[in-house]
Amino acid sequence: MKYERIPPMPPHDLVQEEAYAEEQTPERKGEEERDAIRLQAKMLAEELSQNPEPLPFPGLDPDEYENLKKDDAELPGYYFPIDQRIEKLQKEGMRVLVGARDGNNEIFVVPALVTTPEEIKKYRLFPRQLQITSEMDEQLERLIQLDKI
Repeated sequence: MKYERIPPMPPHDLVQEEAYAEEQTPERKGEEERDAIRLQAKMLAEELSQNPEPLPFPGLDPDEYENLKKDDAELPGYYFPIDQRIEKLQKEGMRVLVGARDGNNEIFVVPALVTTPEEIKKYRLFPRQLQITSEMDEQLERLIQLDKI
């Protein structure tokens, strides 16, 4: 009986890496990329939330403004009307908050002097709803971009 020489097995961790790479579907890779973006946004938001000075309100993206006006009509009383929120943000400036709801980290911007949970719920906006301007803080601009992904 003739025996064939069996090539040596690659190291254990290399085998696991190859199996893992084969197991990666485009959907799974997409989820991992989104998770990495969310983590990056959360870390940036936490850094911005530590800033003791209010950030200037850059205004709303025009399309987002229209959507928020529709929400005012469809969900009266759920939030303060968007024009009232804008006025308060322009007057006070804004701050970034990182909150948790249903196990998800959520990032909001609120007027600088809003502190109670009830007020936060009624005044909050998502960073993706903000307009990007040439003179805005670079970290805030990056947060808005990440939140839009």
